[in-house]
Amino acid sequence: MVGTNSRGSDSGANSNLQPSLADIMKAIQANTAALHEYKHSQNRQTAEIIKSLEACHETAQANSNKIAGLEARLAEYDAQGESTRGSLSQLKLQMDALEVENNRLHQKLALNSVEIRGIPVKSNENLYSILNSIGNVLGSTLDAADVSSIYRLPSKDPTRPSPITAVLTRRDTAVNLVTCIRKRRGKLTTRDLQWKDNEVHDIFVSESLTPLSRKLFAAARAARQAKTVMYAWTKNGNVYVRERDGAPLIHVVKITDIPTISS
Repeated sequence: MVGTNSRGSDSGANSNLQPSLADIMKAIQANTAALHEYKHSQNRQTAEIIKSLEACHETAQANSNKIAGLEARLAEYDAQGESTRGSLSQLKLQMDALEVENNRLHQKLALNSVEIRGIPVKSNENLYSILNSIGNVLGSTLDAADVSSIYRLPSKDPTRPSPITAVLTRRDTAVNLVTCIRKRRGKLTTRDLQWKDNEVHDIFVSESLTPLSRKLFAAARAARQAKTVMYAWTKNGNVYVRERDGAPLIHVVKITDIPTISS
């Protein structure tokens, strides 16, 4: 009897330690409230990002209109001859400054984006799946909430597959993906994605650059190949060169910023 009472007492003690249905419901309600608050917080942050991007887009469009107007005036002055050369030079400086500012704004709009090159085009391809596979290989796991949109751009070179542009919801996700590819030892290829094709293709993941920034970076790489600079790279959409170890870095916003390159 003593043993029986002891076991019964232990059983009662254990039952008191188990959460009641009311406790479980309270915990669920607390977690649900926390999830709702997190969702509202994310929505507020997304709204702020969209508002900022819309403001950049409006300013960039206004600058584009100004550039178009200045180009028309340049053509008019050019037709008038030598008497207007001074005004022509001044307008050219204004237009160059606007082009630099316009490119900065467009590049800001692209900070959440990455470009993927080298992926062959396939029928019924799933670009989200390709991006996720690349992220997994690089150790930068992505989910559906991380991707705003993804699409292929038209290729100017018919011998190369169209590049893929992925617009991510957060800038740090894009930065992390590019950082992972830069730290990777060895090339990233379609073989890493477990593709069964006999031909292996190299895959390149980089920051998304505007047409002007891409042109500047190409010129910077050409200068590096010509050994007029030692280093050329991009960061946060900006193009930089360095002439030699220990020399100050040069932020390239126009071609003439690159040493020995003249317009």
